Amino acid sequence: MAYRPKNKELGTSISLKSENHEFKQLKKALKNPELELEILKKAVHIFSKNDGKSINL
Repeated sequence: MAYRPKNKELGTSISLKSENHEFKQLKKALKNPELELEILKKAVHIFSKNDGKSINL
C-alpha cells in the first residue's frame, strides 16, 4: 500500500485524485525529454553512418 502523508490541519490523507493528477503531470513532463533523447540517438546514428563509423546506442 502506498504511503500517503497526512494533512496536519484536517488530519486526513491527501486525496487519491490529487495524487493521480500529480502522477499525470510528471508522466507528461517526462515524455518530452524521452522523445528528445530518441531523436538525438537517431541523429547520431545517421551522422555516424556517413563517416563510416557506427555508434551502437
